[in-house]
Amino acid sequence: MNSSAEKCKKYVLRLIALRERSEQEIEKRLERAGYDGSVRMNVISTLKKEKLIDDFKFASAWIDSRLRLNPRAVSIVKEELICKGVSENIIERVFLDKTGELDDRVIALKLIKNKSCFGKNISKEKLQIKLFRFLLSKGFDAELAEDVIQENFRK
Repeated sequence: MNSSAEKCKKYVLRLIALRERSEQEIEKRLERAGYDGSVRMNVISTLKKEKLIDDFKFASAWIDSRLRLNPRAVSIVKEELICKGVSENIIERVFLDKTGELDDRVIALKLIKNKSCFGKNISKEKLQIKLFRFLLSKGFDAELAEDVIQENFRK
């Protein structure tokens, strides 16, 4: 590898050491950093062969992180992956792999159980409105949000 390719590879390795990245994200970062197109292609190709760049692994890690740190509706997570350049085919494979974890109802219930404490000094109705707005802001549809809130308050 020539000097430019070595620098490029080291740059990519630093990027993926911070977090998994999609192939498209890496391509865009390399382009912004001014690396030549053929150098970018060769480095990405090499790292894909070494399994250091893997969109399936990236999508899986993204979903795990999203569910653990900042849960959103499944449709939002899917859109995020599409924006990151992950193909629909890979997204579908990852979603099949994680079927049990990717249930909007379960995610929404978990979110409002964690947020129910922010309504200690307000009425039940105001708390329900706050929770409804909160779920909408996380990408859940209104019908599901309403069902989940009603289910939570029946207990």
